[in-house]
Amino acid sequence: MEVTFARKTFIILKKIIWCDMFIFNDTLLKIITFGFHGVQGITLCPFIIAKKNMKNNKRFINHERIHIQQSIEMLIIFFYLWYVIEFLIKFAIYKNWRAAYSLISFEKEAYRNQYNYEYIENRKPYSFINYLRGFI
Repeated sequence: MEVTFARKTFIILKKIIWCDMFIFNDTLLKIITFGFHGVQGITLCPFIIAKKNMKNNKRFINHERIHIQQSIEMLIIFFYLWYVIEFLIKFAIYKNWRAAYSLISFEKEAYRNQYNYEYIENRKPYSFINYLRGFI
């Protein structure tokens, strides 16, 4: 089976970026998220910025690592563009921040698999597309 150029590029990017680059700092997280209440962490590939109390939370770390995978396969910038556009569309429909956030395909994939600690190793590229069904 021949490996495509895109797949080779993905593998190289994954090797370069894929390492635990966690920053556990409550103040920095609050600044980056504009103080939104309830935010435990945020992935800004290749960094994951989180509250100090999340340092040993396996579920949280797995959730954010899924976002790292998603952003790598979308070449980082397209991940964030897609994320924001999908959020804005859903926010316009539901007029509710929490609903719009929870219905983003990237978040649906991460939440659905955050307790599956082997998910990242077995995950197929672009798996978030499976969570676009029922987009609205």
